[in-house]
Amino acid sequence: RWGLLPRFVRTEAEAKEFLKKAPTFNAISEEVAGKRTFRHAFERGQRCLIPVTGFYEWRHEGRQRIPYSIGVKGEDIFCLGGLWEQGEAMDTYTVLTTHANPLMAHIHNTKQRQPVIIPREHWEEWLSPDLSPEEVLALCEPLPEERMVAELKEKPAQGTLW
Repeated sequence: RWGLLPRFVRTEAEAKEFLKKAPTFNAISEEVAGKRTFRHAFERGQRCLIPVTGFYEWRHEGRQRIPYSIGVKGEDIFCLGGLWEQGEAMDTYTVLTTHANPLMAHIHNTKQRQPVIIPREHWEEWLSPDLSPEEVLALCEPLPEERMVAELKEKPAQGTLW
């Protein structure tokens, strides 16, 4: 389930209530070691790869939100870096974010963040339990803009995961 939850959350109702109060769908990679919500997973090396075909980000121009679909050049499927937690009733994960590269800073112009994208050549390394915190954070650097593609899109239908 998307949205990292503490182990004590046992029901869907508790999960919805927790995520309403403390949304944990994304985690700032530079802060996970110090945030109580994410520290356990980070310290235990509970990293995961989240396969996607792309993601949406919105550029804000006044009150207008302009959707862009974002992908990786030459990749039909690529992986976002995440942290996972095993709960008593459900397993959960969060997507790590990092500061935006210039392309993403232009698109995601309010927060200037982007998901951590783990290049294929680093998948095994990312999942290794032997990585130091410094090595993990080095893999959280933004993917260079030359490796990414962004396309202006119509707003996706509500509930669409892309």
